[in-house]
Amino acid sequence: MGLIKILPPEVAQKIAAGEVVERPVSVVKELVENSLDAGATEIRIELIDGGKKLIRIQDNGCGMSQEDAVLCFRRHATSKIAREEDLERIATLGFRGEALASISAVSRLTLKTFNGSGDKGYQVEREGDKLIRFSEIAFPRGTLVEVRDLFFNLPARRKFLRAERSELSLIVNYLTQVALAFPEVKFSLSHNNREIINCPSVLSLKDRVYQLYGKKLLDNLMSVDYEEGGYKISGLSSRPFSGRFDRQHQLFFVNRRPVKDRMLIAALTQAYLGLLEKQKNPECFLFLEIPYDQVDVNVHPAKAEVRFKEPQQVYRLILRAVEFAAQHESLVKPIIVDEEVEKEKKPGEIETETSQEALNNQASLNLNEAELPADQKRREPGGHRLKGISENLAESRKPYQVLGQYLNSYLVVSSNEGLFIIDQHNAHERILFEKFQQMDKNRTWTSRQMLFPSVLELSPAQRLNYEELQNELEEVGFRLEPIGRNSFALKEYPDVFKEKEASDILLSLLEEASSDKFKDKRTRMLATMACKTAIKAGQPLTRAEMEFLTSELFQTEHPGVCPHGRPVVIRIDRSKIERTLGRQP
Repeated sequence: MGLIKILPPEVAQKIAAGEVVERPVSVVKELVENSLDAGATEIRIELIDGGKKLIRIQDNGCGMSQEDAVLCFRRHATSKIAREEDLERIATLGFRGEALASISAVSRLTLKTFNGSGDKGYQVEREGDKLIRFSEIAFPRGTLVEVRDLFFNLPARRKFLRAERSELSLIVNYLTQVALAFPEVKFSLSHNNREIINCPSVLSLKDRVYQLYGKKLLDNLMSVDYEEGGYKISGLSSRPFSGRFDRQHQLFFVNRRPVKDRMLIAALTQAYLGLLEKQKNPECFLFLEIPYDQVDVNVHPAKAEVRFKEPQQVYRLILRAVEFAAQHESLVKPIIVDEEVEKEKKPGEIETETSQEALNNQASLNLNEAELPADQKRREPGGHRLKGISENLAESRKPYQVLGQYLNSYLVVSSNEGLFIIDQHNAHERILFEKFQQMDKNRTWTSRQMLFPSVLELSPAQRLNYEELQNELEEVGFRLEPIGRNSFALKEYPDVFKEKEASDILLSLLEEASSDKFKDKRTRMLATMACKTAIKAGQPLTRAEMEFLTSELFQTEHPGVCPHGRPVVIRIDRSKIERTLGRQP
């Protein structure tokens, strides 16, 4: 008897469903795409338990006839394409005809729809792959799909879903992107009967960015509008000398479809060389309009990636679009007075510290606050004050020797056993992380009041993450006060940070709150704080700073990896060096 068998239809359907429906956000994505393809101008999404118990999506689109309401649950049933040639010029968001079939196979689904013809609509109730009921109902023009108990018939799949907050965060991020792509459509999202997103229709992308992110972010963006060879790019991207320390706000859309593409990110990074300071990344909301036959959107099961027929042309388009837009912007960085620059001291005046200041300086754990000899005190570009190196780092007492810095990013250290190559950012991140952990364990966090509170305008995802992290943030010293629907005033911040960096660090914490790389949100928060305050690659260090960094690293509990799991040190054994150079057999 042969080993190969044909799977039963119900098993094959569940396997196929797994390619389309990975988690609640997959359901939301497929159904919202159907609503947009149906010409909806209003889309309302309701969730319970992060979408695991209920996803309800209603639109005012074209609706379906009785025949279509029956056929839409058949696999590969679609109104978007008819011939093989249509696959080469896909102009809609959905096209495979798998969404409703796959969703209904792993949930309890109810569909209500009416296309405006006649006086009655239709309701379809399904459980798994079984039709439970088909009936006529009174219903307004449009479609409602209600998905309950996702993966009820696949318990092994269901138990691998994330926590409610994580699933919700993924949905909020997706809806934020699609709302940017369709500013003319009204989107609303509620979770457990609480409103999360409410974006009325607006006239432009600028208006939508203002709705979602606020005025401060919008003011840092310039308009991009460029066309070449039948390819067009438009949208918003960072003004010269703006940008962020992360890549959270780099969103690309191809023919209004949100996509992830490394080539697009690389082109954007190249375009901003010389326009941004080191360590800053451009923000962008860029929309590429490309002939449909020049892009393949059918290369990823979730349609999140695309393939370009002429990738170099797209690359050049981004370069030239940013260059063209920047011509209309000032390319001279404005001078901003640092409010924390110390007053000039009179000759011979002795610098003193109060006991509280001394405690604050002990708590401040930046590398730049190592003790330096008096004649080496200076200011780093980031504004941190350098302070000293303790006498126990005298050369005669060290089992190693710092040879220097390579590419302003790596420390080269020698010992009798061989050479160590140390990533200075990862090393400093590990040092700060363990010291932050110790402060957290001992509850020794102290805060400082903002002289002039910073106003932060949070996106829906950031507000959601702030609600989750509020207690932890307040325990380490951050205190926000709501001053409007999306606006918050940062009143206090941990005094281990500089005032001017506190807002950026807080926003980074809110951006990375949904990361699942750590065992708990407390660890994740401390790791992010350490990463954002650590020295960066490309930053020149003095000999004393290199000595201090090396000494502190070798005293940490886990010097080999940073909190995010990246390696810190490469070791090249002396025996390997000597064998390679012919000094040993």
